[in-house]
Amino acid sequence: MVGTRVSKIFSLTAFIALGALGAMLTDQVWFWTATRGSAWLMDVYCRLTRRARGCIDDSVAGLARYGPLSVILGRFFTVVRVVAWPMLVRNGLGWPRFAALDAVGAVVWSAIWVGLGWIVGDQWQDAAQSASGWLLIAGAVFVVGLAGPLALRAWRRRARERSAH
Repeated sequence: MVGTRVSKIFSLTAFIALGALGAMLTDQVWFWTATRGSAWLMDVYCRLTRRARGCIDDSVAGLARYGPLSVILGRFFTVVRVVAWPMLVRNGLGWPRFAALDAVGAVVWSAIWVGLGWIVGDQWQDAAQSASGWLLIAGAVFVVGLAGPLALRAWRRRARERSAH
């Protein structure tokens, strides 16, 4: 009984550590990219948000204003990782501090997901079977909801092309 409990705790700890390590590896690549010149990242952000080149709006500056907390929260919010981290690097955030803060965020993030998986555990299969009919209906509604506007757009484009000729 005690051996089984220790084994489960060890397995949970190992999965949390592996999840955090995987998350941190990708974050290190992003940090390295930011240190090699992240002006192009800001240009991409400006293009995607349809703003003038070199824009830095208040929301991005607000994200970077939180400093170290932005690194931890970046694990949970992609926009923080993509936009705020390069700004933090440009403002002097070094790798040792980044790695420590990133480790905190990655461990918390991994622990949440592994913990949810452990809590749900054996019940996932029953839940999936009972929800499968609803998921099928929701999937069909999603496909129709996505395909409908696309088909309407294509139909309107063809109608405009026909009327132009």
